[in-house]
Amino acid sequence: MAWNCGKPAARTLTPDEVLSIAEAGQRVGCKEVLFSLGERPELQHALAREHLRRLG
Repeated sequence: MAWNCGKPAARTLTPDEVLSIAEAGQRVGCKEVLFSLGERPELQHALAREHLRRLG
């Protein structure tokens, strides 16, 4: 589920993708992870709003 707000790498991760990244970090000893959508992207981008709505 990708969306682009003018930045080619910008996208919304699915819950499974988030878990996969967190588990990979845990395997190599990471203790913390930060996932960020920025400051209320749903107010600025219709596509982000739709993706977040679908994800619940």
